[in-house]
Amino acid sequence: MDFEKTLLNFKDVKERLQYTATLPEKLVLDLCSKNTELNQTLCLNEDYWKIRYLKNSKAPTTEPKSWKKLHLFSDINEVLSFGSNNYGQLGLGDGEDRNIPTQIPSDIKAKQIACGGQHSMIIDTDSNSWSFGKNYNGQLGLGDNTERVKPTQIPNIKAKQIACGGEHSMIIDMNGDLWSFGQNIFGQLGLEDNENRNKPTQIPNMNAKQIASDYYHSMIIDLNNNVWSFGSNNNGQLGLGDYEHRNKPTQIPNIKAKQIACGENHSMIIDLNDNVWSFGFNYGRLGDYTRRNKPTQIPNIKAKQIACGYYHSMIIDLNNNVWSFGHNDKGQLGLGDYEHRNKPTQIPGIKAKQISCGEYHSMIIDTDNNGWSFGDNYSGRLGLEDDTDRNIPTQIQMASGIKAIQIACGREHSMILTSNPTLLSFDEITNMFSQGQVTDFEIEHNLQIPYKALQGIYIGTFTDKQGQTKYGYIRYNQETNQILKP
Repeated sequence: MDFEKTLLNFKDVKERLQYTATLPEKLVLDLCSKNTELNQTLCLNEDYWKIRYLKNSKAPTTEPKSWKKLHLFSDINEVLSFGSNNYGQLGLGDGEDRNIPTQIPSDIKAKQIACGGQHSMIIDTDSNSWSFGKNYNGQLGLGDNTERVKPTQIPNIKAKQIACGGEHSMIIDMNGDLWSFGQNIFGQLGLEDNENRNKPTQIPNMNAKQIASDYYHSMIIDLNNNVWSFGSNNNGQLGLGDYEHRNKPTQIPNIKAKQIACGENHSMIIDLNDNVWSFGFNYGRLGDYTRRNKPTQIPNIKAKQIACGYYHSMIIDLNNNVWSFGHNDKGQLGLGDYEHRNKPTQIPGIKAKQISCGEYHSMIIDTDNNGWSFGDNYSGRLGLEDDTDRNIPTQIQMASGIKAIQIACGREHSMILTSNPTLLSFDEITNMFSQGQVTDFEIEHNLQIPYKALQGIYIGTFTDKQGQTKYGYIRYNQETNQILKP
């Protein structure tokens, strides 16, 4: 059957759209690559992609900016993991360490990641939670204490946010209710006792918009921007003016917050005016060398993001500069040396949109969505293809076009949530060739996009005369290894 002719016979665009939605998507993409009119009315038409999406998926709660992007690319986010894997915390199906970012071999399409001491969690695009790694204290929330080397779904809960501590975990569900599980020796589960849990248990009378956990304590921002803390407090890390442990959420007085972060024995808060406050044990990670049991403002800095590690901390200021302070024996401050700092010191030459701190290592996503790592590299936790420590940010190499959209550092392992770039249409690539703009091109075999495997349709990498790299659809004959120029 001549589908191209049949489609062109539909003069009413709505009828053409409805008929096209019954055809295999590979066929439609192929027809769009050959015929400009079909490309304009179908592949460049948001209504077509809306029909395609709704044919196989339920309608999203809000109207997307692009139905095409939602249909083609919403399910391509992949999780890469690397570093120590002695309990399967990399989710790779074994217990072998990795020193290069390695894709978790799963059908899970992720939208959030978290790393704990030796376990990890993922939220998929359907808001299901998955966990893997060490489970001695039930921190995987699976109803037992057996470790997992592959992501395993936590039943009966839909999540909007996750946090991993040393050996405990927390989830905010879609209703804003808060759930915790795992080790509870200091009351870090907030359940008013000190008993471990191996499945999610709801923290009563608490709704949350943000959670943070580290080794033995946890913090919450509630719906009114109040901050609550619980768990170990031997160094004042709960910010409650004393050193007594708490086994239920207790409000930190006189502060409203937009962001919180927990370290091993210290904590940080960004208030509603972008000021940074710190408290707890202090080897310079609070900005000086004095232990604090109440939030104390770090002077002369406004922040949009904070991160706490084992003995160090990082801040992104309002201009996207990165500042680090605390212990630096492994170069985890990224300042080119191994000297400790007791006040925020700017990491030169980098602008960031996200930061994460591990035990003795750190990671950054820059404003171009590249991933960088530095500090201790034992077991390959920096993802730099070796085990050599770094004291300056070093770019993590990923397949061409792959971008980092979220990072997470655990005690000795790391994860990156990645996204492929927006791909140019057949029509845009045609114009680049016809105008002589393409100076170099190649088939990129590492991009994991569903349509790459379709016969004759692949993802190409193109360089224009200005030296900019573009990504888009290209017709390719695999047998002859030739790119078929439009």
